[in-house]
Amino acid sequence: MATFRTYKKNLEAQYVEKGKTPDFTGQYELLKNDWPEFVRQKKSDQFKAISEKNKANAAKKTYNHIMGPGGYRLSEPKWQKMEDDLRLRGIPLGTKGWDPRAKSWWYGHGGSLDPVTGECVHRETTFKPTQALIDAMRDAQEGKIKFNRENDALTKALGNPEHGGRVRGMGNIPWKLGFSQENDPYREAVWRRFSDERVGEFAKELDFRKITNVDIQPKGTNLCGYYVCEFIRRFTSERKPSENNARRNAFRKTLSPEVRFRPIQEELAGFFMREVFNPKGEHYYEDEELLMP
Repeated sequence: MATFRTYKKNLEAQYVEKGKTPDFTGQYELLKNDWPEFVRQKKSDQFKAISEKNKANAAKKTYNHIMGPGGYRLSEPKWQKMEDDLRLRGIPLGTKGWDPRAKSWWYGHGGSLDPVTGECVHRETTFKPTQALIDAMRDAQEGKIKFNRENDALTKALGNPEHGGRVRGMGNIPWKLGFSQENDPYREAVWRRFSDERVGEFAKELDFRKITNVDIQPKGTNLCGYYVCEFIRRFTSERKPSENNARRNAFRKTLSPEVRFRPIQEELAGFFMREVFNPKGEHYYEDEELLMP
């Protein structure tokens, strides 16, 4: 799409604006029939108004991303790997507790994590949003400020409101998806309260992450228990990268949910029969009320 847009821009600059017409040979051979309409559109008042509006919006843009044509879709796995590598080495992340949208925007605009300390670093020595985001996320975690939908840490750090049409930090997606209830910061707030109340050595290892590339329960089904069990399994006993886990996950994707949850049903039933209902089981409890039909 970006290449075609550039192609049309070049046609406009090299021919339409100069009042010229291509010779319609070589790469321009197929343009002959559509050329009059292309020129008409480019010279129309409607196009000129749109062009001026786009130029004005572009002039307001202060920060430019460095992700290339792949955008967030191709960049996010790289950022996830960077964070996972630091976690495996026990290095705390400078972006721990950050709002996912703010973190993605910052990474996409040149932010990164120091491979030795895990601190937030930027390719530019001074990048104003870096410290602004750090301060905003700290204040939010301390309960000093509350964010809601588009009025979040990123909006506060950048100092300008979110524009319609797309969501910063998420790419070319509309508000109804970017700021839906599923992306509501309520869950992050719940996690922060939970992690702040935990004590013990493991507390420093707690971190909130929105997991991507996971199975989602189809609407209209009652398979929620299966998806919870499957999620726990994949991010506990199967969390470490290995050839067996990769092969198991690939095979799992070829099966229907009904076929996949049957083994979990059998495992749970076996556990109850072995450890709960069996008088010799670890969790057996003799209570007359429990034995009543």
